Amino acid sequence: MTEDEIATGSRANAADAAILDLARERGCGKSISPAEAARRLAEHDGNAGATDAWRRHMPAIRRAALRLAQSGTIDILRKGKVIPPEAARGVIRLRLREIMEERR
Repeated sequence: MTEDEIATGSRANAADAAILDLARERGCGKSISPAEAARRLAEHDGNAGATDAWRRHMPAIRRAALRLAQSGTIDILRKGKVIPPEAARGVIRLRLREIMEERR
């Protein structure tokens, strides 16, 4: 595995963790914005003070959201309704899939 693959893998894990941690904190039936997860990653990097540092994390958060939705861990919502991961464009929100909440 190359250094780039290792770095990409750790970024993916960090993005997954940011989404899941925030969703668990928010609680059952509540959703989060992908931007909230990106801000969490920026804080983790020590860039919380920079006003738009979180924006560079948005692509990783969106990829993580797709991966987590495809695995059945989270739901992707648009206008409060669950949408398939491949339809995730524009403004979306994320929440733990209710089955996942029950396992905790």
